[in-house]
Amino acid sequence: MSRRPLIWTAGAGASVLVHGALAGLLLMAILPGPLEEQAQPETRLDVDAYQLERVAAAERQPQTEAAPEGEAQGAAVGAGAIPRNRAEALAPAAQATQPTPTRGQNLSPDRARPEPAVQPRPTAAPA
Repeated sequence: MSRRPLIWTAGAGASVLVHGALAGLLLMAILPGPLEEQAQPETRLDVDAYQLERVAAAERQPQTEAAPEGEAQGAAVGAGAIPRNRAEALAPAAQATQPTPTRGQNLSPDRARPEPAVQPRPTAAPA
């Protein structure tokens, strides 16, 4: 029997054991321990009620003074029509333009057959 299957089996078993031990240590580190029982604080609520006499007030007219009437102050605005202005458009000044000379190649087909971009290599004649 070959030793290779035994080595692989032992390695896999050792890996499972080491991973299990690390997972157990991780769980022990993450999970909290038991909590101590803490005493509950005592609460107390005091409610007091007071009896008050209810008295109805006598109805009276308020004592007020009328505000003095004043004259309006300020400039008077005319009651005529609202003035309107209309802007007229200006005609632009005419300028003579010159055509710009072209730079580049003529794109019309001048030749019947264009040259290929890559030239084929000459081949040697067979001997």
